[in-house]
Amino acid sequence: MTRARILLSANAQRRLLLLCLCWIAALGTPHLLKATPPTDFLAETRWVEAAMIDTALAHFKRNYVPQNHDADLISERLQCIENIIKMDYNVNTLSWIKVYTIRKRHKTEEILGRSKFYFPIFEELLKKHGMPDELKYLAVVESALEPRALSVAAAVGLWQFIPSTGTRYGLRQDWYVDERSDPFKATEAACRYLKYLYGLFGDWHLALAAYNCGEGRVAAAIKTSGKRNFWDLYPYLPLETRGYVPAFIAATYVMNYAAAHNLQAKNPITPIPSDTILVSQYFSLEVFAQHIQVPLEDLMRLNSHLKKNTVPEYLYRYPVRYPASKRDFVAQNRKYLLEVASKPPIRNLQYHAGYDDTPVTMQQTQRRSHVVQEYDSLPLIALRYNVTVANILAWNRLKPGQEPATGTVLHLWLNTDTEISK
Repeated sequence: MTRARILLSANAQRRLLLLCLCWIAALGTPHLLKATPPTDFLAETRWVEAAMIDTALAHFKRNYVPQNHDADLISERLQCIENIIKMDYNVNTLSWIKVYTIRKRHKTEEILGRSKFYFPIFEELLKKHGMPDELKYLAVVESALEPRALSVAAAVGLWQFIPSTGTRYGLRQDWYVDERSDPFKATEAACRYLKYLYGLFGDWHLALAAYNCGEGRVAAAIKTSGKRNFWDLYPYLPLETRGYVPAFIAATYVMNYAAAHNLQAKNPITPIPSDTILVSQYFSLEVFAQHIQVPLEDLMRLNSHLKKNTVPEYLYRYPVRYPASKRDFVAQNRKYLLEVASKPPIRNLQYHAGYDDTPVTMQQTQRRSHVVQEYDSLPLIALRYNVTVANILAWNRLKPGQEPATGTVLHLWLNTDTEISK
C-alpha cells in the first residue's frame, strides 16, 4: 500500500470517527433531527456539525471567542462548502479567517446583519447570469456590504467600481446619482465584469485577482512567470492582490461557519421585495415615503445610489424602487404621487431651495428662472432672490467658483412669499 493510500485511509477513518461522534451527540438532542439529513457524505458531515454547533452555542457567553482554528477542521469545512470556485486552505487563508473571527469580529457581525438584505439580491442576479453563487461573498471583501463605501482609489459601492470601470459598464455618476451604489445595477455590472474576466483567464482565482488589480497586471504576471495558477503567480502580483483571494476564501468560510465562532448577526436588515415606478421629473424620496407610508430608511436602502434622496429633473423614465407590498396603492395613485413628490421636502431644502428654518408647507414652494445678465454674479443673484450661492450651484449642477455665462438660464426654488430685490 502506497504512502498516499495510507494517508487517505487515515484521513477517511478520522472523518468517519468524527461523523459517528457527531451523530451520537445529535441523537442526544432529538429536536435537532427534525429535518431529513442529506445523503451526501460531506453535506451530511456539515449538517450534523451544524447541529452540534447549535447545541454548544446555547452554553456560550455572548462575548466568548472560540479559538477553534484547527487546520484539519477548517480544511474539511472548506471542502464542505466548495462548489465551483476552489476553496484552498493555507496559512494565508487562515490568517484572514482569524481577521474575520477574532481581530474584527464586531465588524463581521455587522456584515452578517447586512447580508440578510443584500445576499438575496446577489443570489438572484448571479443565478440570472449563470455565475457561481459563492461570488456573493466577494462584496464582503470589497465593501463589507456598505452600499456607499468609498476607497482611497475613488472606488464606490458594494462592488467597488472605480469611475472608469463604472462608466464602462453603464453606471451613471453625477452630482445627484451614483449607480455604483445601486445594489441592483452595480451587481448586474459586477456579474458582467466577472464573467468577462473569467472568459479571459479561464480560472476563477485569476478572475478575482484581475477584479482587484486589473486584467493587465494579471496578464503581465502570467507572461513573466509562464504559469496560470494563482498560488504560482502569488510572488508576481501586487501586494494587495496577494491577499485578495485568501480574503475571499476566508469570507466565504466565515459567512458559512459564523455560528462555529460564536458570531451573530448584528442589527439584521430584513429583505424588502421591491417594484419600480418610472419618473421623468424631480422626485423626492422623502415625500414619496410619507405618502405611501413606508419608512424613508427603506426607500433609501433600495435606492442608495440617489445621493440626495432625489431624482433630478433631467432624467427620463428613471426607475425608483419601493416595497412591493405597496404595488397596488402606487398603481392606483400614480399620478397623484408623482405630482406631490415633485415638490422638495422641507428637511432637504438645503439641496433644493434657499429657505431658512421658518416652517413652510410644500405648497409654498415655487420654481423661478433667472437669465444671467452681463454684469450678474452668483453672489448678486443669491442676494436678489434671498438664497445662497451654494443653493444655486446645487440646483444648476455648477462647480464651486464657476460663474455662469451671460444668457444662461438658472433654476431657483423659492418660498412664495420671498421678496425679490430689484
